[in-house]
Amino acid sequence: MKKVFIINAKAGNGQAKQIASYLNEIFYSNNDVNIVYTKDKTSTIVVAEHYKNQDCVIYSVGGDGTLNDVVTGLAGGNAYLGILPCGSGNDFMRNIDDKTAEIDLGKVNDKYFINVVSFGIDAEVANKANELNKKGSSKFVYPKGILLTFPKFKSPTITVDNEEKEITILAVCNGSFYGNGFKIAPYADISDGKFDLYLVEKVNKLEMLYLFSKLLKGNHDKCNKVSYSHISNLQINSQHPLICNIDGEITTGTTFNIALQKEKIKFYQEDDERLKKLIYPYMRK
Repeated sequence: MKKVFIINAKAGNGQAKQIASYLNEIFYSNNDVNIVYTKDKTSTIVVAEHYKNQDCVIYSVGGDGTLNDVVTGLAGGNAYLGILPCGSGNDFMRNIDDKTAEIDLGKVNDKYFINVVSFGIDAEVANKANELNKKGSSKFVYPKGILLTFPKFKSPTITVDNEEKEITILAVCNGSFYGNGFKIAPYADISDGKFDLYLVEKVNKLEMLYLFSKLLKGNHDKCNKVSYSHISNLQINSQHPLICNIDGEITTGTTFNIALQKEKIKFYQEDDERLKKLIYPYMRK
């Protein structure tokens, strides 16, 4: 089967460039392999769209943001998805195991997502982490984001399916992990045909610290402040611009229609030992 590697050369502080060099070495003069470098979100989507109905595997070589772009271009096509993780978080790959065959797909308004959509303090932390990344502060950006966001955070008032709430966290999860390893949705399954909704309404700063301590250990679901349910659709409205985290990428708006899609993404189980060694350290054990 043909292999198409879409490479975000900026990913992983140069790690993507190292992988690109390795790919060029092992697939030198192989006519069934295309290695494509993209410079931004739009070009990544366009390349994935070009190949999506061909008999091939389209590899995302980068982080979760690159993966979202590749999936956006691939959606609705017949090609398989492959992942060579080399970003700052690589959260989605932690959901993949050796049995993964299909992946559920969601949409927020007109944007696809494969891992998580979130609002509240975690979205604001992700926004701050992205700002730090752009300034060249690539180490420990999520802990730094928490420290910078926490003191100033105010719970936004939103309408969730016609019910008004003040929230600390609202996360619609397809996968279990985000924010560089936080296991927000311990029971999430990326192919079960439903999303896991985690909601924490307004809490004080002391309660928020306690919640973070539980989140770090992955047992926050036992807190009485955390509500958990399964959904396939959700509508969120706000009177003021609201920060939204979509697979690590940030957008703002006042209306968000979240919906599970009928189509799924076909995932390719890697059979090339040279590529397996790049993937296995990140997979769910």
